[in-house]
Amino acid sequence: MTSRWKSIGLAAIVAGLTLTATYAEAAGVLTIGRREDSTTFDPIKTAQNIDNWVFSNVYDVLIRVDKTGTKLEPGLAESWTTSDDGLTYVFKIRDAKFSDGSPLTAEDAAFSLLRIRDDAASLWSDSYKVIDTAVATVCSMSAGSGARFRASTATYSASEPLRLQAASPNTR
Repeated sequence: MTSRWKSIGLAAIVAGLTLTATYAEAAGVLTIGRREDSTTFDPIKTAQNIDNWVFSNVYDVLIRVDKTGTKLEPGLAESWTTSDDGLTYVFKIRDAKFSDGSPLTAEDAAFSLLRIRDDAASLWSDSYKVIDTAVATVCSMSAGSGARFRASTATYSASEPLRLQAASPNTR
């Protein structure tokens, strides 16, 4: 009989703990312990792995590779299309905000790509030299509303992989 009461008591304790458990909330400060400090908070000025771990927790990309590594999925771009010749990519930017609450715009996305390409301190500029232009546009309701930007490559062929984080040879 004592064993039965112990079992009932243990079940009551577990049930009580389960009922009083709380869910985590996405508010406050996220603290990450690391053994090395980052060298910069500017993603175009580093190629160090330790910095990339911080960037992946702070910044978002236009599109990303999925968990299987076989498909592209939306990031800041909720959708995108590729021209028939594979040289022009149009990205529809989702509603997103910067950490200060200001809205992300197509101009911000275009600026970021051109900054990677043109900034003298950019370690990634060679990979982005294939970008000819990046221009923000706002589409009318008849064409589908929303902020978009167009990135065109200067040269592109199947033998030369396009090295745009935001580029896809497929229509999304």
